[in-house]
Order: sequence, then C-alpha cells, then structure tokens
Amino acid sequence: MLDFLIYTFLCLMVVAGIFPLLIGMMTVGSWSLRLKAPADKSNRINRVRLWWYAISAPHRSIKSFYWLQGDETDNLKDNTWS
Repeated sequence: MLDFLIYTFLCLMVVAGIFPLLIGMMTVGSWSLRLKAPADKSNRINRVRLWWYAISAPHRSIKSFYWLQGDETDNLKDNTWS
C-alpha cells in the first residue's frame, strides 16, 4: 500500500512539474536567441531585466499598454481591437 502511495505521489509530481519546466526552457531559450541587427550583445541583459519586470511588476505597465487595464472581452469591440 505504501509503495502505491509513493508511486502515485511521484507520478503527480512529474505531471505537475512539466508545465513549469517547459516555461523555464522557453525562457532560457528565448534569452539565448540571436539578436537582430541594431541590438548588440549587451541587450541580452535588458531582455532578462524586461522578463523580470513583467513578472514582478505588471501593474506599472498599465500606463504604457492600455489593453492591460481591462479583461480581454473589454478589449474586443465588434470582433476588433479597440
């Protein structure tokens, strides 16, 4: 019985860990992509900073991006972006 519970717990941990693992891999992969012409290698640090800013303080971006203020249904009017 104990073996079954341990096996079930481990299976649940593996399934629950797949999504964060994929997000992490996508993040690190996007940081390692080549930058286009006007950007230089120092802009990689800015990409990491922008990622951290978006995760930690999205409320500060509302003035710059009006579509962050409402729900998605509020942003759509007549099936077009307002």
